[in-house]
Amino acid sequence: MSGKGLFPRISGVRARVLLVAIVPVLALSLMLGPPLISERLESQREALAERGRIISLNLSLATEFGLFAGNTERIRQVLANTAIGNPDVTEILVYGPQREILVRHPERPAAAPASCEPGGASGKDLGFEMPVGGAGPQVLDFDEPLAPGAAAAKPPLGWVRVCLSPQASLAQARETLERSVVLVLVGLAGSILLALLIGRAITRPILHLLEVVNRLRRGDLAARVARPSGGASSASTRRRIVSSPSP
Repeated sequence: MSGKGLFPRISGVRARVLLVAIVPVLALSLMLGPPLISERLESQREALAERGRIISLNLSLATEFGLFAGNTERIRQVLANTAIGNPDVTEILVYGPQREILVRHPERPAAAPASCEPGGASGKDLGFEMPVGGAGPQVLDFDEPLAPGAAAAKPPLGWVRVCLSPQASLAQARETLERSVVLVLVGLAGSILLALLIGRAITRPILHLLEVVNRLRRGDLAARVARPSGGASSASTRRRIVSSPSP
């Protein structure tokens, strides 16, 4: 076997080691990456929707007395405190029983359209609406039966609409995507480095044996093969090269 014939085999060994190291990482990234990222993004969207519902529910309870008493100043204070504690709340509107705007934060003309629509997105903001007041729980004495028609719903005192900006959720989604890409790249880089180290450990003794054989063919009888520190591949390759006939 000539030295020229070994070099393609050595390159083939390195390529195979690289493939063995990289292919599993790529396969796992393609199989697990998209579902995990999609699940993470969906959980962020659900968390944003749940947060909007909780804020609107809390506001409906906090503004009920103000609507019942007609105390708009109290309602304004509640809305201002809610906006301070929730920076992603862009607008809060309180409607009367006839769907007229009673109070809004921040202050805007009553005729100005809301920055969001309930149950969906209008522009960039998500809208969440909750009725204020209406039918409450029936309190009965002992086993007194519920009178027919007693459970009829009362008309609500008004409605509360909360406009929530999705920018914070979008920023978290971008951060999730960036982290996923970085993890995949780090995994690939680590796999390539490991493959290079393994390929080097495999091919170094082969190259050393090839150099000794070439020196012997040139008449350098002092050339010797150093005993490998370990590895069956080096020993088998050495035996194969030394026992091969000269061309």
